[in-house]
Amino acid sequence: MKAFFFLLLAANVLLGAWMLLGEPVDSVREPGRMQLQIEPGRFRVLSDADLARLRGQAERNAAAAVAAAPVPKADVAAAERPSVTCVEIGNFPSESAAKKARARLAAIGLADRTSASTVNHAMRLRVSGIDAATEAKIDEILKDYPKQQLEHCTEVSSAQ
Repeated sequence: MKAFFFLLLAANVLLGAWMLLGEPVDSVREPGRMQLQIEPGRFRVLSDADLARLRGQAERNAAAAVAAAPVPKADVAAAERPSVTCVEIGNFPSESAAKKARARLAAIGLADRTSASTVNHAMRLRVSGIDAATEAKIDEILKDYPKQQLEHCTEVSSAQ
């Protein structure tokens, strides 16, 4: 164990000596560092006025590039499609609880717009194409299911 200690101590002394005496001082400090730079005369410190002028020029160039860029056709088609609001109700602990809630939704005329899915072993119901009045009805139904989460979502219709 003593030999290992003295070996580490010797390595530490050698490393310290190499770092202190191993390289010429001027190679990493001034003016040696300036000699290693590529074209040091091209660098200069900007004044506040120069900085403001360059920022304004960059903003104008960016605005011109955005204005000149063509809009992809896929983005135009997606922007023209109407969005449909929907809600997701979950996480029902069992399939029977989800079926009861789905039956309640069917009773108010939402059977054709309701779909079910399983996420992390819990049932979720998605009701598509709802408006404010329908959402109020869903909120009334959810009063009987206090532990269920209601999340708003937006569906983009596939009709073009």
